[in-house]
Amino acid sequence: AQAPVLSANASSVTKGNSLNIVCTLSAETSSVTWYRIVKGGTTEQAIITVGLSGGSCISVPSTPPDGLVVTCGTLEYGCTIPSLSTSEDGDVWRCAVPLLGVNTYSNSLRINVTISPLITDIRSVEVARGDTATIVCDIAGTFAYPRWDDGTNTIYVAEGTSIFNPSTTDSRWARSSDTKNLIISSIEDISPLITDIRSVEVARGDTATIVCDIAGTFVNPMWDDGTNTIYVAEGTSIFNPSTTDSRWARSSDTKNLIISSIEDSDAGTYRCSIITPIIDRYTARLNVIEQTGIRLNPGNLWY
Repeated sequence: AQAPVLSANASSVTKGNSLNIVCTLSAETSSVTWYRIVKGGTTEQAIITVGLSGGSCISVPSTPPDGLVVTCGTLEYGCTIPSLSTSEDGDVWRCAVPLLGVNTYSNSLRINVTISPLITDIRSVEVARGDTATIVCDIAGTFAYPRWDDGTNTIYVAEGTSIFNPSTTDSRWARSSDTKNLIISSIEDISPLITDIRSVEVARGDTATIVCDIAGTFVNPMWDDGTNTIYVAEGTSIFNPSTTDSRWARSSDTKNLIISSIEDSDAGTYRCSIITPIIDRYTARLNVIEQTGIRLNPGNLWY
């Protein structure tokens, strides 16, 4: 006779469902014993021994433990593990039969218990500007502290923590008391961040103000030529001396670009960009035109 073969009706089982394992024999036997090693343990324990007697399936102990359901057959013995829990994930089972007075063991079978789905529902939310938004994430079971991000790589708060990312959020952001939902108070318009940027036509010698309307409290956007020539980086008021001069400045709210004493070489493309905490950008065209009228003094007074 050969060693028994252990198989199951599924490679993994969702939490709460049952799993049926079968010990297939190559020859009839007087009994089959089921063994288990609990997850993380090293000791294999005999759980129950079963055998046919007078056409009936007799077990020792007579009442199977843990709600197990055992069956007997000529060459197949079954054991159904009911309502599996996550604590049983990783348990290892074997069956054994006595051959010539020595137990002959089957292959091992590891129990794989899954939870599906963990997140059972997440809903879109429509909130008026200035109000508080609660974005609900219904998570099955006792799981807490999920990660919140923008759907790509911009993380707002990592899994397992209540500390929000200061580079992508502010003090308005919080978890709900059960840690699962996301709460944002005093809602602002954040999409698009840059709501408007206009092309400008300015006479030579005048001052150009290129407006970049950014919603919310974002400040100090980056200004460049639409490609790789940076005039002023995001988050600073110090202009690039290799691409600008003293005529260039930010507006008092830091959002707009001001160029005084416009020259013909200033004509071209200007781009306003926000990279942190979200990427958004728009471009504008500065056109320099001829000043019209008669100059009456050395200043910029024209008639």
